[in-house]
Amino acid sequence: MEYINEASMLYNLRQLYKRGCTYSRVGEIILSMNPFEWFTNLYSNEVQISYANQLIWREEQGHRRLSARQLDDSNRLLYEPHLYETASHAYSALALGQKDQSILITGESGAGKTEAVKIIANYLTAVQTTHPSFSSSGGSGRAAGDDDEQPSAENNKVNVQMAVVSKLSQSDIIFEAFGNAKTERNENSSRFGRLTKLFFAKGKEDNTAAEMGNEELLDDDDATPICSVLGSSFETILIEKSRIVAHKINERTFHIFYQLLAAPYEFKESILQGFGSATRDSFRYIGDVDVDTIGGRTDAENFEQTKSALATFGIEGEELNALMEALCISLHLGNLTFAPSRRSPRAARVASEDEIKKLSSLTGLSRDEIESAVTTKLAKNKNGNVIVKLTQAQSRERCDGLAREIYHQIVVFLIDKMNKATSPAHFRGNADQVGQNKTDQEKVGCISLLDLFGFESFEKNGFDQFCINYSNEHLHNKYVRDKFISVKAEYEFEGIDIDFDYSAINNSGILNVMDGRMGLVPIMNEESVRPKGNSSAFVYKAKLLHKNSDHVVSEKQHNQYEFGVNHYAGLVTYDAADFIERNADPLPIELLAFITKSTNSIINAQFDALFVNKRKLLTKLAGKKHGAASTTIVSNFRKQLAGLLKHVGETKTWYIRCIQPNVEKKPAVTDHEVTLRQLRFAGILNAMTISKKIFPNQLSNDIVWDRFKCLSRKYIDKQLESKECICNLLSDLFKDSERYVKGEYTAPYVCGKTKIFFWSGALEKLESDRKDMLSLKAAKLRGYIETAIQRRRFLTIKRGMTLLQAVYRGLEARLERRDRIRAALLITCWTKLALVRLRRRKRRENEACTKIQNAWRGFGPREELRHKKKAANMVQRVFRKRQDRERFNSAFAECVDAARKQKQMKALLVLLSSDHSSKDNGGGQKKKKSLTSRLPNERFKKSSEWSNEELLKECQL
Repeated sequence: MEYINEASMLYNLRQLYKRGCTYSRVGEIILSMNPFEWFTNLYSNEVQISYANQLIWREEQGHRRLSARQLDDSNRLLYEPHLYETASHAYSALALGQKDQSILITGESGAGKTEAVKIIANYLTAVQTTHPSFSSSGGSGRAAGDDDEQPSAENNKVNVQMAVVSKLSQSDIIFEAFGNAKTERNENSSRFGRLTKLFFAKGKEDNTAAEMGNEELLDDDDATPICSVLGSSFETILIEKSRIVAHKINERTFHIFYQLLAAPYEFKESILQGFGSATRDSFRYIGDVDVDTIGGRTDAENFEQTKSALATFGIEGEELNALMEALCISLHLGNLTFAPSRRSPRAARVASEDEIKKLSSLTGLSRDEIESAVTTKLAKNKNGNVIVKLTQAQSRERCDGLAREIYHQIVVFLIDKMNKATSPAHFRGNADQVGQNKTDQEKVGCISLLDLFGFESFEKNGFDQFCINYSNEHLHNKYVRDKFISVKAEYEFEGIDIDFDYSAINNSGILNVMDGRMGLVPIMNEESVRPKGNSSAFVYKAKLLHKNSDHVVSEKQHNQYEFGVNHYAGLVTYDAADFIERNADPLPIELLAFITKSTNSIINAQFDALFVNKRKLLTKLAGKKHGAASTTIVSNFRKQLAGLLKHVGETKTWYIRCIQPNVEKKPAVTDHEVTLRQLRFAGILNAMTISKKIFPNQLSNDIVWDRFKCLSRKYIDKQLESKECICNLLSDLFKDSERYVKGEYTAPYVCGKTKIFFWSGALEKLESDRKDMLSLKAAKLRGYIETAIQRRRFLTIKRGMTLLQAVYRGLEARLERRDRIRAALLITCWTKLALVRLRRRKRRENEACTKIQNAWRGFGPREELRHKKKAANMVQRVFRKRQDRERFNSAFAECVDAARKQKQMKALLVLLSSDHSSKDNGGGQKKKKSLTSRLPNERFKKSSEWSNEELLKECQL
């Protein structure tokens, strides 16, 4: 970029982000803009191998191997900015025998710091498998001629690498559950800083390439030895314990509490009877938040995932139950309610009997012990220790402090378990000896990944923001010393004068205001241990003691708790209403002694160690004037930060700045205000401005001569000194490219003692000219080669054509002969076919004639037979009709006769009936005789002799 300003910076970042380029580079600093989506092509195995080959193994397939010095100094444009770039540089520097490495990843919540750490860690643990010797041996680590012991040793290294990768991924799940929470900006925000150390084996005895029979790779001075991964360790920094007891309305506390409440009913009941039906509304610390899905998974699904990850590190069974019971203790401490004591209205007593009984069941302590621990404290007077009753507010703060510390000790316990499972000692099997002597330290190298909060400035900034910005001031100071103060010292060594005010980026002044003898932190500690210390007194003293400082701001609009601090990133106004309460030691020695009696194995072990350490510390600090100030939260954080800075200071540090392009989490959308604020906080604009004002590029004399002597258009006497030769070379190359600075023309470069320093664009011009020259020569060489290739191809084609013609002519003759034979055979076949068809047609005609004759000859007799059959049928019908008519007439006559006789019978019956009732008369007898004579039955032939009764009886029968 020729013009450095906020507009050009934002424009370039927006254009890159819109094209899907989430990474950019400012010198050695990588800018990572959260894409809010996963690009598989950016993190594929092919991309990993490409970066490893270029930046670690110093070779590309089919290309000349490049030295590390060449890649680091002048070929950065050969590869795109990427997280793998920084990881590769760190791995290469460690492998080449340099000191341990650190990668510092900062940014605000939602910027993608945690994902960046995962990507880098996965790459570093798998990078040894990208070595060409690994792939050439089929990934098994065995080369030709290896003995039987070598494959087993290599397989062991691969197994270690796989175990480290597996445990790293499982540890991420645990850290997300116990250290992440939903905030207004990010649903899965890390509420702690994390230092991840990856350990690698250094030295040729641990070099995989040598074990695999590829010693030729080690003979090259530029070859990078393979460092096998051995293990890892973790450390948390400034976990946000205040979120355990309070959070904003639209936010959540740590994920693990919601996962526990979403666990199966039977599992919750096994922890505490009645806990199975508990919901979010059951606990004051949790509250009702209408969110039960994080990362596309429900809390119940995340609980099963967390449970599986804990089992990976051996936390299962009784130990898992103890862990969940400890979480329940923290939750139920928040449900304790207090009321005025019956004896003293100002003193507090526990009013929630159900909750204290549940706590008693979980901790194994009696109800009275718990109530006494949270409602009283020990105070010293001239007569010794006395028991003082606490108010309701003090008792509430005591419970909250105990809940915060219990959760903190749970996290410490988990980290200790994970470190024991992933440390190099665990994988090597000699936990007591590894790292204890100088030889082991020389064999084991470390790459540290530091994931830390970026600079924060909100509408209301409290104690957490103060601590975060305090740590960022120290990290920025190290960044300035690494990148600019060291540059200034280098210029002085090279004898180069540079006109730039380094005070614009040096934050030593603000560090002195915060850390000095009368700085903000010592004042806060003093007020925290003072008997009647309070936050308003702290703010008053801070403004009074620093009223002449530009770094502490006092405005008329501020209330008694507000004060402003001019940090390197800008002005931040803090609300110190709870600074002293938050900074004071929440757990006095008597409360620690109480909680160590718990039957919960995790709480007992963790607080017992904490109690012993605190008692030793109090004994050591007894009688000292400011001894109590050493036990405050800020003091402990200062010690932890000092240890971290000491560790990082002993390493080569690489920087990655993560940027959240918009708060809506939309891909390819850049919010200028949000992005610009983060660029200011990260110091990127200052870095680019300084890089433009100083020499942005530098190369050693040897590299300049080796790389650009081919561009010289005049003879240079090589007998001259190296520096004089280079000066003559550059004066010839830049004779038409002088810069107009302060009224005079100067060359765009400066020759130092051992290096050449180039102004912006000068090295790019040389590289462009060299590229054009090489392209021109390559074109000529390509022409010669193409001519030779084409001539050889022509002769080959000519010989081939002659042979082809001979073969073709022979083939054509054979084809012609074959066609003739086929034609003759075809004619013969067709002739025979015609004859066969003719004979077949004649045979069919004869058969047809025969059939016609047969049909015609049989037609006459058949017709005659048909007529005869028809006549016979007619005769038969007539004869049968006549017979049927005769039978019918006979039957009809019989029927008529029978009907007549029946009628006569009925008349006789009537007559007989009438005669039976009356006397016989002559006419009746005649008529009866006439009727009986007509009856055909033989029985009635003598009916004249019967009486009327007998005749009537027979007729009825």
